Amino acid sequence: KFADVTGMVLGNFAFETDPTLASHGGEDWARGINGSLDQFRIYKVALSAAEITNLFTGKL
Repeated sequence: KFADVTGMVLGNFAFETDPTLASHGGEDWARGINGSLDQFRIYKVALSAAEITNLFTGKL
């Protein structure tokens, strides 16, 4: 369980999911999901657009 997760990285910037830190409140897409994830990957570095494309096209 990830009980104390306070932020996530999207692209090359950090987006805080805590609505109190955002100037205009929370983002609906950044809230919890109603479902489960069966596959995901964690990388030490941000992937380039080409690397992401290759992952989804099966070339990597």
